[in-house]
Amino acid sequence: MSADRQGLFIAVVGPSGAGKDTLMRAVAARLQDRPDIRFAQRVITRDADPDNEDHEVLSRSAFADARHEGEFCLDWEAHGLCYSLRREAAEHVERGGVLVANLSRAVLVEAASRFARVDVLEITASPDIRIQRLLSRGRETVEDIRSRIAREMPISVPNLPGRIVTIDNSGRLDDAVGALETYLTGALARSQGCEA
Repeated sequence: MSADRQGLFIAVVGPSGAGKDTLMRAVAARLQDRPDIRFAQRVITRDADPDNEDHEVLSRSAFADARHEGEFCLDWEAHGLCYSLRREAAEHVERGGVLVANLSRAVLVEAASRFARVDVLEITASPDIRIQRLLSRGRETVEDIRSRIAREMPISVPNLPGRIVTIDNSGRLDDAVGALETYLTGALARSQGCEA
């Protein structure tokens, strides 16, 4: 399909504690009657967990087989796990739709070369808010969290066929949900040079 018929791939990134999953679930519920905007379900080699995102579970061997068979449009590894998006995700974009997918920064360059139109959507929150959220999980000490925050680098994607958009999720969830919904409902029109 020609580039001018392509939809938009939106790569969602953001640091731990920014509230990406909570925000995406809330907006997906609001936009459930918009078939042109889809939220990708990731395939992960991690057991199902109601406290985490709703994902498709595969064993490492099944994941390797699916990758070999070309069932994924993007895949990557992080934190000892394998992640991917199924080929159907790319097909939605190729048909002109908007696809929102939670990605690792490590795969942004590949996504930018795979899709004709790509926006990077960074969900962030203030360091103090993130520290509070991460401490409530009980997995790290405040020193570990502060050290991780200090090492973070700004997003840079060479030859990005789109733009980088940032939404601050430090305050009320409803405010961030409204900002994300407004961005998503106008994103495709902007990517095609139309008025939102």
